[in-house]
Amino acid sequence: MELWKKNLWILWVTQVISLMSFGFGLPFIPIYLKELGQFSEAQLNLYTTILAAAPALTMGIMAPIWGNLADRFGRKLMILRAMFLAVFIIGAMGLVSNVYQLITLRVMQGLFTGTVAAATTFVASNTPKKQMTYALGVITSSTFIGYSIGPMIGGIVAGAFGNRVSFFVGSGLMVIGATLVLFLVKEDKSTLMPKSEKKLSRKEKYKNIIVPSIVTIFFMLFFLRMSRSMFAPYVARFLDGFIEDDST
Repeated sequence: MELWKKNLWILWVTQVISLMSFGFGLPFIPIYLKELGQFSEAQLNLYTTILAAAPALTMGIMAPIWGNLADRFGRKLMILRAMFLAVFIIGAMGLVSNVYQLITLRVMQGLFTGTVAAATTFVASNTPKKQMTYALGVITSSTFIGYSIGPMIGGIVAGAFGNRVSFFVGSGLMVIGATLVLFLVKEDKSTLMPKSEKKLSRKEKYKNIIVPSIVTIFFMLFFLRMSRSMFAPYVARFLDGFIEDDST
């Protein structure tokens, strides 16, 4: 099997595992909050909002920085950075004793993880142009599969053993995925930015990026993601309210 194809399918497996591990505990954070203190309905909604927004905001800030480092030092290194740090961050979420610790970890999640972006960048830079569309379609499918399986199994684990255990299991899964990347994924070093390559000025970089097609795609994805994520953090709270009403 060609190297690019072998890398693609290994990364597909590891990203399914990675997204499963994130999905084990994160969808149930609004319910998990009730274990961390006594909060009013308004406070629960506020903390749910902060916990949902914090990693997305910090990840948006850090993504260009990690991308630049990936070009210089290797995309595989960035995948390993994201996955191994996620091991500790997800596991630590199961150990928190108050909401402020959980918020801190969610901020750290955005700052230091980002496995999907790292894996997609690796595939894009290590795949022949003729196979690019196919490869990106394959790696993107891992995101949806992982996110669909993770909460399902995570809900079973949380129901049987508690919400904290679901974070520990998710952390253990991430270890498996990171180990597979470490030993099985091989990066083509020729795709890295040559040290002797002339560095573009900041003005030149923005000039290459801010073109009508890229700006249009940016805003399209922005509004698409915003519309999809507006209600997602509150689904658990919504269902929890139904369960409480039935119990009374």
